[in-house]
Amino acid sequence: MVYKIKKHSTMPVHVVDDHNDALRYIYREIGSKHLPLYGNVLLHFDSHPDLSIPKDMPADYVYEKEQLFDSLSIENWILPAAYAGHFDKIIWVKPPWARQFNEGEIVFSIGKHKTSGAIRLTNSSDFYLSDGLYCLENDLINIRTIKLFVFTMCSSVFDDGEEKFELLRNKFIEYTRDNPHYILDFDCDFFSTNNPFLTMYDKANLYTNLHKIYSYNSPTNKEDVNSLLQCSRSREILLQELESVFMHLDDGKSLDEYPTETLTAVNTEDLSFIVNELLKHYDTIDWLIVHNAGCTIDNIELPNHHTDIADIAKSMDIVFNFLPIIHEPAAITIALSTGDDYCPLESARFINESLLAKLECLYNKLNVQKCTEGS
Repeated sequence: MVYKIKKHSTMPVHVVDDHNDALRYIYREIGSKHLPLYGNVLLHFDSHPDLSIPKDMPADYVYEKEQLFDSLSIENWILPAAYAGHFDKIIWVKPPWARQFNEGEIVFSIGKHKTSGAIRLTNSSDFYLSDGLYCLENDLINIRTIKLFVFTMCSSVFDDGEEKFELLRNKFIEYTRDNPHYILDFDCDFFSTNNPFLTMYDKANLYTNLHKIYSYNSPTNKEDVNSLLQCSRSREILLQELESVFMHLDDGKSLDEYPTETLTAVNTEDLSFIVNELLKHYDTIDWLIVHNAGCTIDNIELPNHHTDIADIAKSMDIVFNFLPIIHEPAAITIALSTGDDYCPLESARFINESLLAKLECLYNKLNVQKCTEGS
């Protein structure tokens, strides 16, 4: 169905705390015909890619938006919308301390896995292998092609180099040639980033110890499909087993009550040490948070860079030197990321206020909507 795309009289800015809640308002832009249903571009400024996938979510949830929204979290809200066709090109602009993907373009397929019914993809980056999300295209149905372009911005703030926008601008022009509509998306942690897991249960040295049971080794031969599949499957089994253990503990049961002989991928000696260390130092433990912390561990650490106010301001200037050389977005989304502690509290207010002020200077009148979950 072809319909005329509307244009807002004032630039809408949807401000959320948890980044996945931004998708609700992107869907509203689509529903109100301010964005096409298919083929939009996401210009995503963030220290995290947010490009994982809900591992166990049925792919068909993307067609039932409330089920979809209930299944998403901050790290996995973009690609389900891409599987639904709303985005097919994603530009992740990252700060220099974020290294989850190599710079450049990656083209891959995403689809519904024939066996599990979940969303899977053909991208063999360690980011996906370490989550057990990689598969062959032959194992997928309802396939879509996704283009991801990764670009580092603001390096000159820290190394006195020169910012060059030509490559990013050219890629943006290419991506918006057939469909000019895009969402401009910010996470405040682009400018200053905290890894909240570093200090979690630190009396038990938790984050360091978790590396013993969640560590990930990249395949030595990335050209060998069998090695990629074996790596992804092994990782999937490890994470499933660890999730089962920590759900058992979260139910108030002890590790001694768990049939550890069924664990084929977990080092039970290291697991026992970690559990005992936590119990020794803490009366109350959120075991599911412990597992979530472990799931962030692969061969690249989560970004952690507390930027001072002066460098935040310089970074902001660089971003707003780039934005005027591309056309206006259909709408803007901003995630504060204070509730999950990914944006340091000491700088969050300054970042948010500066961002809104600069956006208003650039796009004139803004319609800022500070959104609460589910509103």
